[in-house]
This record gives sequence, C-alpha cells and structure tokens, in this order.
Amino acid sequence: MLFVILARAGSKRIPGKNTIDLRFCGKSLVEWAAVQGQEIALALRVPSMICVSSDHQPTLDLLQQPPLHVVPVVRPAELAGDDARSADGIRHAVAEIRRVVGFHAATVCLLQPSNPLRDLRDCVEVIEYVRSGRCQSAYTARASGAPDGNCYTIRTEALLAGFGMQTEPTYRVFPTAASVDIDTPEDLRTAETLFIHSDWMRLL
Repeated sequence: MLFVILARAGSKRIPGKNTIDLRFCGKSLVEWAAVQGQEIALALRVPSMICVSSDHQPTLDLLQQPPLHVVPVVRPAELAGDDARSADGIRHAVAEIRRVVGFHAATVCLLQPSNPLRDLRDCVEVIEYVRSGRCQSAYTARASGAPDGNCYTIRTEALLAGFGMQTEPTYRVFPTAASVDIDTPEDLRTAETLFIHSDWMRLL
C-alpha cells in the first residue's frame, strides 16, 4: 500500500499553505496528512509506505523529522505547474518509489494536504474496497457523487496504464461529517471552526 501526498509549492491564495502551522492540530497541512496516512496504515495492517511529492525542498525536509517516516520524491517542474494533473504527479511518485526504494505497491492512495478533516474510517473503507478487487478505484464523495477530495484510491496497474483516479468500475463512500477543501483563508478558518466542534479522534 502506497500513500502519496502531493504538496507542490505555489499556492496563490494562501502562500506556503502546505507548511504553515495550523492552530487546530499544531501541525502543518502536509504533516497532518502524513500522520493521518500512518494511522490509516495501522488500521489496514498491511505493508505500507508514505511518500510526499513536492517541488519545494523545505516541504520535503519538513517530513524527514521524527517521528514521521515519509519518503521524499522531488517532483519535476513540468509536473508542478498550475495546469499539472494530479494523476501524472502520482504516477511519477509511484515510479520513483519503485526505482529508488524498490517498493512495489498494488494499491495507491492519494491524501491531499488541503483536506485535513477527512474521516479516517471513510478512508479505510475506500481502500479496502479497492484492495478487495471489487473495483479499480474508489473515493470519498459529496452528496452529488462528485469527489470531495478527502481520499482517492486506485489499483496501481490501472494508474500506470494511464487511467485516472475515478476509473470505472468505481466505488464511492459518502462521509457523514463536514469536509473542507482548503483553498482560501476563509476555508482555513472554516476548517479550524469545524475541527474545534468535531469528534477529532476520528481524524487520527
């Protein structure tokens, strides 16, 4: 099982968004995603690895601090622009982990730093459904059925064959808790408020 955290630099609305300390958890968004990845891996009880893909060296350096054990992947500039596709960044990370570390995972999970309020139980359900072989991909979704950004999982073979993170046959998990995709300062304040009033243990 490979968890990929995509954390490119260049947020226009919240400069340094992935590495600034957050009041509601005492960690940066990228650290919080790594901690959540570790907790999901413990719940799954399968051999797992977490990597962070970034074009920002301070972000890569941040996740080398104990107790986090995250493998850094330097993302090339052509995969880190405003028009870059997440699937391409994930494919690059998978290829680099195979080349450098020799770790071959059958399943890949994307944890976006900008979605810190993901319910880890939903993530476990998403991953287990893909690992069971009942679908190629799965993700958490809004009531409309569109992805909410909290968790995407896909079989590695499908990803490397060029398919995206919503490859059919797919499966959707509909979270009951509120979710926020942090893109603006207002989103950040909303996330902090929701965290204070949430069952925060479900996030760890």
